[in-house]
Amino acid sequence: RGAAAYLGDLAPIPLPLGAAGLVILFTGIACLGVRQSVGIAAVMTFAELLGLAYVIIA
Repeated sequence: RGAAAYLGDLAPIPLPLGAAGLVILFTGIACLGVRQSVGIAAVMTFAELLGLAYVIIA
């Protein structure tokens, strides 16, 4: 539920549809290859860190 619930907070998407979409998205990323998957994971981690920094500073 985690990421799909956050997605539902950002856009009016039903939870099951959001979860299925995220599974398809992440499966597609994994199929690209290890190097690309690691790069995307690094970008997502950086985005999470920026979000945490924003919350701490605000």
